[in-house]
Amino acid sequence: MNLSSASSTEEKAVTTVLWGCELSQERRTWTFRPQLEGKQSCRLLLHTICLGEKAKEEMHRVEILPPANQEDKKMQPVTIASLQASVLPMVSMVGVQLS
Repeated sequence: MNLSSASSTEEKAVTTVLWGCELSQERRTWTFRPQLEGKQSCRLLLHTICLGEKAKEEMHRVEILPPANQEDKKMQPVTIASLQASVLPMVSMVGVQLS
């Protein structure tokens, strides 16, 4: 089997679902929980992270907290974007995939 046929077979099994969230002062975190059926794997593709028009003029960090593994009970967050309204209010995340 060549790589192109393996890749196309994998692509056919992928289900795409549009998902988004809005963080605010009241809701500072959001957990992505995919609805998996059977033994499907899941990938989260990040496309755009942006500040809303009411964002305060301060540094806003977007972080991912990986699931804990058996060795480390708590994983450290990974910053994927730092935004500030007057400097960088939006960032396009090209090629970011989390499995």
